[in-house]
Amino acid sequence: MSRLHYTIYDLITALSDDQEINKEDLVANTSYYEDQYTSSNNLESLLALSACVLLEGDYKKAHQILDTAAKQSSQSHSFILWYIIGIKYHKTCKYKNAIEAYKLARQQEDSLKAIYFLHIKTLDCLVSLREYKQAIEYFAENSSEIPQDRLPKLICKVGFCYEQLNLTAKAIECYNQVGCSNNEISKICDIWAKILQGNYENLLEEIQVVKNQYEENTQSFFDCKYLESQYYIACEQYDEAFRILQGLVLNYGNQEYYQSSLGHLSMKCKNLSDSFLAYLKAASSNQHIPEIWYNLAVIYAKVGQCESESAFNRAKNLDPTNVLPISLEAGSDLAVVRMDWSTFGQAKKPVAVKKKVEKGVNRTKPERKEIAQPEIIIPTPIKSFQQPIGSLPFVQSPMFFKNQNMLALQKCLNFFEQYNKSNIAKEAQSPTDTLAAEILTKMNLPCKRNRSNSKK
Repeated sequence: MSRLHYTIYDLITALSDDQEINKEDLVANTSYYEDQYTSSNNLESLLALSACVLLEGDYKKAHQILDTAAKQSSQSHSFILWYIIGIKYHKTCKYKNAIEAYKLARQQEDSLKAIYFLHIKTLDCLVSLREYKQAIEYFAENSSEIPQDRLPKLICKVGFCYEQLNLTAKAIECYNQVGCSNNEISKICDIWAKILQGNYENLLEEIQVVKNQYEENTQSFFDCKYLESQYYIACEQYDEAFRILQGLVLNYGNQEYYQSSLGHLSMKCKNLSDSFLAYLKAASSNQHIPEIWYNLAVIYAKVGQCESESAFNRAKNLDPTNVLPISLEAGSDLAVVRMDWSTFGQAKKPVAVKKKVEKGVNRTKPERKEIAQPEIIIPTPIKSFQQPIGSLPFVQSPMFFKNQNMLALQKCLNFFEQYNKSNIAKEAQSPTDTLAAEILTKMNLPCKRNRSNSKK
């Protein structure tokens, strides 16, 4: 069966929009451009090959190909070269390098045909770097060069930047602007603006209408359910929010947001153990969100454990622009882990080097798979620790009990349950204090003390 042939512009468009290409077609095009370059030493074929390899997720091989291409580069292909280099850096989370590559691409004579892609990608990198003020300014300066059909998602992203800066009124303006457009995320932004404003009249019905547009078990459907949970939290209907979030964490995609919302909700209900476990799972899903580490630091501090310092330091290392508080004070509130609604319908898990990203597509069922629980090596002392577990609704699910390591961790976290009841921070006397930290050490999560030789 013949396969689709993709030009180099088709390939960089697919890279720009994070489009999925049929695997067989991609393999056929990779082979085709390898043969073309071998037979003719053609630079365009080499650049097309690098794009194919990037789409396959082999970033190391793509780097080698682009290094060869850079040595052969001519003025006629310099834009494509720098653009693909930028994409490679972008996909491997080297955002500063990506911004520099996109800047060099914009300076080339043939960049006008895709200048708006460069603006979109640069803006995305600035947001990933948490340079929210700079991202807002960049959009204001360059929005005139971006097609109208691309603007709504970018305005939504700017709204997210304002939210991160706690400029809620400005964020609502952006979301309302998107809500007035004819775009897939228009209604999502309109609903989110109303939640931020506290305008809940008939809002649940609007959420149901949007949710019913999507097939069940698609990422868009899950994100609509998440939006519904945020509505219930805003209305202080916590039981309904719990019910929805408990279902979401058994599915796929965006676990860092679903688990973080569970953690935040658990803290509202004064349940430190469940809050801690939810944020621990969120950190295991995505280790690049500083708000998650900050919240682990806050929970540690509430029970008087010095691991709060190392968790806080990890958060600050991921927050170079100081969006989070610059110090951890007694009684600090949890930070909100916000979803960027401009990426509605996409699984926002970070790209892993050498591994292809699996993304939920709006109306296509993703391949069903279980969420991998954190890999935990159980220390010897905990295997004989048999203290009873209290009522823990978030973790008592069939999937949870399949993972005996996670069950042992929860036994260890009974320490936090004791503080829930007494609500008094004190120096820990029980073995659960050291065991909780010991497990975190084995997971390479924040832990200041080395207890590898501890014998309890």
